[in-house]
Amino acid sequence: MKALPSLNRVEYYGSPVSLKSIAQISTPDSSSLLVQPYDKSSLKVIEKAIVSSDLDLTPNNDGEVIRLTIPPLTSERRKVALRNIRRDALKAYEKLEKEKKLSEDNVKDLSNDLQKLTDEYMKKIEALYKQKEKGRRVGHVWHFPHSPTTNHYVRRQLKQNAPKPTVL
Repeated sequence: MKALPSLNRVEYYGSPVSLKSIAQISTPDSSSLLVQPYDKSSLKVIEKAIVSSDLDLTPNNDGEVIRLTIPPLTSERRKVALRNIRRDALKAYEKLEKEKKLSEDNVKDLSNDLQKLTDEYMKKIEALYKQKEKGRRVGHVWHFPHSPTTNHYVRRQLKQNAPKPTVL
């Protein structure tokens, strides 16, 4: 399920099932998703799963379908996502320190390296965003010179390059 990657399982009658097995997911336009359950009694379950997911989307349940409006991915939203990744990494470092698997000095060094990497990617996000603003539109499609502009690209790059703790 590509449209809702972090919502691949829904609790339905006590069993985890894939969302697409209990509902049809469509894209009426480029900024929204429509979730139409095969069984209308599952609307509340699907709505609850969307709200509790990490998608930061607010479902609009009209009793027949659930509409999701996808906000535009602005430079600021990308930065927030990057800061969240940094926060998660710092929590992981602290957890390893509490478990005595990392020393305090290791955590400081890793945290400093992570901050440098975060700053580097913040600059890349700004550059990509500026490049996107310079993009040109051909028909209904935007064309951007050279580099990827998606949040997934930045996230993947940061996760791949994040300093890995060495367990003592």
